Amino acid sequence: MGRVSSDSEGRGAAAWGTAPCPLAPTAWRRAYGGAPALWRLAAAAGRPALSLADLDAGLWRHLPWDELPSDLFRRLRKQLAWFVVPSGIEMVPRGVDRDRLLALPLRTRTSNCLRRLLNDRGIGAGPLEVALSGQELLAVRGAGRMVLIDLLCVLEGAQEVGSLRAACAASADARDAAEASSRAGTNASSGPAGFQRSDREPFDALLAVAGEVLEAKTLQDAVACDLAGLAAASGLADELADIDLAAVTGGRSLTRELLDGLGDLRSELDPRWSLILERRLFRRKPETLEAIGQVLGVTRERVRQVETRLKARVKDLSGRRPRVLAAALATRLDPVLPTRLLDRELAGLFEGATHTDAALACRIIRSSLGYRERDGIALNPLAVEVVEALRGRARQLSDDAGLFDEEALQADLPDPSWQAHWPLLVELCGFHRIDGLLGLRNTKKAGVKAAVLRIGRVATKLEISERCGLTVQRTTSYLSSLKGVVRADRTHWGLAEWIEDAYDGVAGEILQRIDEDGGVTRVERLFEELPRLFGTSEATIRAYLGAAQFVVEGGMVRRADLADLRMRPLEDVVDGLDEQGRPFLLFEVEERHFRGYSLAGVVPEVASALDCEPNGSTRVAVRHPAGVPPLSVNWSLTALNGVSIGYLFEPLRRLEVRPGDRVRLVLCAPDGVEFERHDALHDGADQPGKVTAKTLLERMKSRRRVL
Repeated sequence: MGRVSSDSEGRGAAAWGTAPCPLAPTAWRRAYGGAPALWRLAAAAGRPALSLADLDAGLWRHLPWDELPSDLFRRLRKQLAWFVVPSGIEMVPRGVDRDRLLALPLRTRTSNCLRRLLNDRGIGAGPLEVALSGQELLAVRGAGRMVLIDLLCVLEGAQEVGSLRAACAASADARDAAEASSRAGTNASSGPAGFQRSDREPFDALLAVAGEVLEAKTLQDAVACDLAGLAAASGLADELADIDLAAVTGGRSLTRELLDGLGDLRSELDPRWSLILERRLFRRKPETLEAIGQVLGVTRERVRQVETRLKARVKDLSGRRPRVLAAALATRLDPVLPTRLLDRELAGLFEGATHTDAALACRIIRSSLGYRERDGIALNPLAVEVVEALRGRARQLSDDAGLFDEEALQADLPDPSWQAHWPLLVELCGFHRIDGLLGLRNTKKAGVKAAVLRIGRVATKLEISERCGLTVQRTTSYLSSLKGVVRADRTHWGLAEWIEDAYDGVAGEILQRIDEDGGVTRVERLFEELPRLFGTSEATIRAYLGAAQFVVEGGMVRRADLADLRMRPLEDVVDGLDEQGRPFLLFEVEERHFRGYSLAGVVPEVASALDCEPNGSTRVAVRHPAGVPPLSVNWSLTALNGVSIGYLFEPLRRLEVRPGDRVRLVLCAPDGVEFERHDALHDGADQPGKVTAKTLLERMKSRRRVL
């Protein structure tokens, strides 16, 4: 902490960091006095509980400053700059001589900012006719908290030694003269040109009654008391209407001040820095650091460092203006709106300004607004929260197809006014319109469920398929997978709550009646009830009674005992053995296999060899061709077509076979299966097209005999 000699005209004054200046201004010590000081300061003073309140001028007499670390004062300045500037700081009173003020041993930046403030206020040589506040200094281009703290500490130190006492006395004389002039009835202006003291009386009366009757303690409390309503009720509204606002503010324009500050910044910048400002901060889509670095011949990191400094300078010179402008603009903006409308409102603030300055000003205010952009739509912070809440609530409300009740979701909006933004919110949430309903995903399954809901009654598969645009078979497959949708009979489907007795298929209905009757039921009951309730033919019932799941004896039907299941040797039921002695099935490729259909009519011995249990399913690895999904094997004892093997599309595609070609399915148990092309035989003895029907019939008879 080196000592700085004072200027001849500031005799007795000292620089900040030198006795007799306090280490922290009085305003900081009062506002944040309880905060602990740097621990090194506390250790040097022998006072572990040293706080900011103790950093006055008297502390100099108790510390060995020459022995302290050289960076201690820098650390202290940084600590003080972290605190928010206390409100209501009167920095320089009226009557202080301008030359004496500028002669104080201030830091170079502080002196330049103070001189700029005096020039901006039109204060020439001689005593100051108006007081200067801390907020005015902070509004000066290039000023910051460190500048304000430096000036306050030096001023307090100068008054401590008496160098400004004469100036303060002159200030008191000036105040007395002004008050005397006011009492004498003069019309001296107390504000901007055209704004007389009498003009303040209606507003002063409102503030006074807010404090006296409504218990307001601060100006913020008074503003919260609805002064506009109070003015209307007391009859002061007409008097306030006669006061020109421009006269009160002196014609001040925050947008103009912001643009002027940006213009001054550009004029002072080095051309290289100006290029970074233009291409990184002015543009909506900034250039990359690498691209700018290549143009300037510097590293990416150097460009980033310069950009960081430029952002700090822009923030300093902007002050509170962006926050105030953004807050005012937000009052007329919707929480959700197209980005182009937001851009238009921002541009309207700077209508007529040069494009370069206005571009950065718009970006600064846009940042203060806090709007986020998603796919051409802008959202304020509340709208972002609403979108996230709607997504979570939609997941809670969604059914097994991902559909949800739109009205129930709208009930979670903050208030009814948000209904006007519903189309944009739906888009932002990523919801999909499916046949007029909302869903999380636009899937075919959701389309089938939506078709059922939109029809609104039990309908045939054909009706549902025509509405959702799928084939009857695909529609039936999706209907079967929907938990909330059941069959009313063989051809009609609807929601479970619409149907008193859901149809479980012929086999399921037979099993249901067997269980109802204690394990065995009459065949006559099946022939009477199933056709009457579900339109099932007697021939269909007989066909299912012949399935391996059932045993019919003496007009009664029961479940087959799986323990009695007898399997034949695998070699007796397969189509042959390959060159390595492995059993294989031979089948003809059909066009439907490429559309997701399974290979049906497979004998149960093959399912058992592939580790599939009766009335169960399993997955089997495919060893060749490599890299294809496992096969699915399903062995239902109620199925009329026996065991089925699915997921054939990918292996058949890899083999490059076509409909009509023959393929071997080689069983490599327990390692899986392999697919191979099968060359045609000249005698045609085992051509699948000639023996398939006969082979299938024999296999079905064999399955029946093993039970």
